[in-house]
Amino acid sequence: MKMILRLVKPYWRMLTISLTFKSVGALADLFLPWLIAYMIDTEIPKLQADSTSNLNSLYMLGGWMVLIAFLGLYLNVAANRKAEMIAALSVKGLRHDLFSKIERLSANQVDQLTRPSLISRMTTDTYNMYNATASMQRLGVRAPVLLIGGVLMSLLLDPLLTLIMLAILPLITVIVYFTSRKGIPLYKKSQGYVDLLVRKLREYISGARVVRALSMSEHEMNAFDDANQNTVNAELKANITMAKINPMMNTVMNIGLVLVLIAGAYRIAEGQTEIGKIMAFVTYFTIILNAMMSITRVFVLASRATASGERIDEVLDMPIDMKDGTEIVDKDPSKPIIEFKNVYFSYNQKESNLKNISFKLYQGQTLGIIGATGSGKTTIINLLMRFYDVDSGAIEIYGKNIKDISQNDFSIDFNCSRIDIIKPHE
Repeated sequence: MKMILRLVKPYWRMLTISLTFKSVGALADLFLPWLIAYMIDTEIPKLQADSTSNLNSLYMLGGWMVLIAFLGLYLNVAANRKAEMIAALSVKGLRHDLFSKIERLSANQVDQLTRPSLISRMTTDTYNMYNATASMQRLGVRAPVLLIGGVLMSLLLDPLLTLIMLAILPLITVIVYFTSRKGIPLYKKSQGYVDLLVRKLREYISGARVVRALSMSEHEMNAFDDANQNTVNAELKANITMAKINPMMNTVMNIGLVLVLIAGAYRIAEGQTEIGKIMAFVTYFTIILNAMMSITRVFVLASRATASGERIDEVLDMPIDMKDGTEIVDKDPSKPIIEFKNVYFSYNQKESNLKNISFKLYQGQTLGIIGATGSGKTTIINLLMRFYDVDSGAIEIYGKNIKDISQNDFSIDFNCSRIDIIKPHE
């Protein structure tokens, strides 16, 4: 919820207009059942008692009903269009901020989060935020207005019947609360399986030629099917958990409706209420039921968005661990262009990938590095390009530590010396 508020804050003017339109449109829908009750209980009996059969008042009342209906339709459509626009613009900014932050992450941080997970957060998680942002504006405002307004209008019609209806609302609240508590962790877990699915897909696409050359297509298909099935199972478990809300709510609300109709029938028989009021009350009851179902849908989308928002914030709040230097390189030919001084480095901080690496390269010199896969050839290049920082020791360019050199000045010409990476046949 905090992320959604942060996303829509720059568009508060447009949001104010959208919420106003949505609220007024919902209020327009609430007036129609009351007008119907007034027509049945007051206008029609008055016309039956009037021998002149003047239908002007009935036509005028019908005209007002049509006008209110079209006003509600226009305001709801206009509000929905603005809600979608605000959601699209908000998530556009979120994707920009997320991509900008990913660009500034170090290679070590990218390894920790994993590339498939970052792709999933940029696509699936931001799409979940879009759905939640749009639904919170469309349903998150209309549904509470219809719910509260429906209860108030019902109180004006028949307080006793309204108390019967209100008695079941706490039970619905308990159902929604406890189901949502189970659903949010499941959605977060399902997003983790999406990460694994994206990872498997990237591995196959990047290594498609190798897979075909080694006749491993069937193996890769089975591995993808396993990852796909795990994702489906996680999604099903989360969705089935949250899908229990609607049938349980329908059952409780329909039981309440039956009780209201039974009580209403007795009150009509005793002359304590009128048929039009009961019809309007049933309509308001249906409006309240639909409002509760809409709120439930918002809870489902909000639960998914909460899990996605936590994953996005994990990236946005991650501190930059590789600070940019400020010094400018002075190309002094008397100093080595590249110098490794007792360099130690480990990718996982458990097993050293490089141990006590030291060498110098002056202008015109060539260094050949020969080794098998995993011996550290690419790691040396990664450290030299400062994709990673060394654990201990130092890498110097023209006598200056690579950590102190500004990245904007890091376009150093290495053609004056060479590092040849050679992998022997195994």
